[in-house]
Amino acid sequence: MTPIWLRTRMFTALSISFLFGLFFILTQIYEYYILSLPFKHNIYGTVFYSLTGLHGMHVMVGLILIFFTCYFFGIRVPARSFKNDSYVGIISAMWYWHFVDIVWIILYIFVYTLFAWDLGIFLLAHN
Repeated sequence: MTPIWLRTRMFTALSISFLFGLFFILTQIYEYYILSLPFKHNIYGTVFYSLTGLHGMHVMVGLILIFFTCYFFGIRVPARSFKNDSYVGIISAMWYWHFVDIVWIILYIFVYTLFAWDLGIFLLAHN
């Protein structure tokens, strides 16, 4: 049987991860709202919206996985015990979420720093 402190700790960690993911999605929506970057007339705009939008969809899938994991762990776990093979879904969701995190670090480096810096030089040169 899984100890109560471990269940509480895991449920808390999953809840915090869910809230951070939700904050990320809301921040992306706000960024799209205030950003005046053309989608069709600029290759950077197309690449930016495509990459960040695709990443945002994967974050939403991760949020769904975390939600169901929280439901499973928060509602169903206290009623039953676990064997070692019962954690496959939780571990899969964890690996997926961390993969999405690592992809965001790479996207941030390329989209927000390298490409934006090149775009800034391009815009300064043509003004």
